[in-house]
Amino acid sequence: WGAITFGNNIIGDRNIEALPDNYLFQHEYGHYLRSKESGPGYFFEYGIPSLLYAAWHTPEEHQYYWTELDANKTAFIYFDQEYSNYSDWKGHPLFENGDSRNNFYPVIKYGRRRP
Repeated sequence: WGAITFGNNIIGDRNIEALPDNYLFQHEYGHYLRSKESGPGYFFEYGIPSLLYAAWHTPEEHQYYWTELDANKTAFIYFDQEYSNYSDWKGHPLFENGDSRNNFYPVIKYGRRRP
């Protein structure tokens, strides 16, 4: 079923491991970072809208919802800054040319910053 983040806690299925190259951990760590920045307002700004959207949309549609793209972007930037030569982004959309669903996010293709 994936994972969910509540404050400092990331709860997930058996596919999640606290490793920078684990696709599920990468995404959920982005939610954690945003939660840390937003404080209690995170539930109202990000958590509840994300849960409501997920309830009425397919997993494919949900991964492009703004809260999910924001978690991906936040995590990618963090791992890119914290780990030199980081190139292990896996599985979650960041940016693809011509995809209007994520035009507001950094120009990143195939998990790497473009020069």
